[in-house]
Amino acid sequence: MIQFDIDTALKVTDDILNTIERLEDFPDSGSLTPDTWLNEQVYRMVISKKHVAIYRQIKDVVYIYHIDDTKTEYTKLFY
Repeated sequence: MIQFDIDTALKVTDDILNTIERLEDFPDSGSLTPDTWLNEQVYRMVISKKHVAIYRQIKDVVYIYHIDDTKTEYTKLFY
């Protein structure tokens, strides 16, 4: 388990939220995931430093399905 001080936790959270907020104006700005099945289901990803957010746009709404460290096997969580 990794522990952060409050300032680091707030900085990481702000970085992730800033990245995700850009999807409001540019929902197609994310890239394909490293997983074929997720790509076939029209999931995309955005990376914020050491974190990845997996999302999908349905009509005019962007849904964030998962946020994780890029070092984990986050794509396996969808199976």
